[in-house]
Amino acid sequence: ARRHAAARRGRRPAGRERFFAGGDSTVRGFAQDRLGEMATLDRNGLPTGGNALLVFNGEVRVAVWRGLAAAAFMDAGNVFLRVSNLDVGAVRGAAGFGVRYASPIGPIRVDLGFKLDRQRFANGTREGRTALHITVGQAF
Repeated sequence: ARRHAAARRGRRPAGRERFFAGGDSTVRGFAQDRLGEMATLDRNGLPTGGNALLVFNGEVRVAVWRGLAAAAFMDAGNVFLRVSNLDVGAVRGAAGFGVRYASPIGPIRVDLGFKLDRQRFANGTREGRTALHITVGQAF
């Protein structure tokens, strides 16, 4: 299990200095950097980042056979425009499962995450249900 919180006070930092969430190492039900409160997304649901971040992860791994393991996880988090917007009640969740393989170059993992609460964006489109992540190394 892991929890992470970060915040910046003061002026709104440049894009590369802002916090982003979603992806294989934060909330796996979301594509890379695609999670945030509505104030941190443009009308098409694309991220602009924020000054505060909350992330919670929990994962259970079970050895299956010769270097193969199964995993089940619950992730939650959000990005907030301002530190004053931090709200545990606005945290969004994802759950999923995955497979781990202990390769000579390190663990290879495949995770499929499912959003627990899909949102509709200002342009009328809706978030996808799932995100697939294929990576080398553990999530945390």
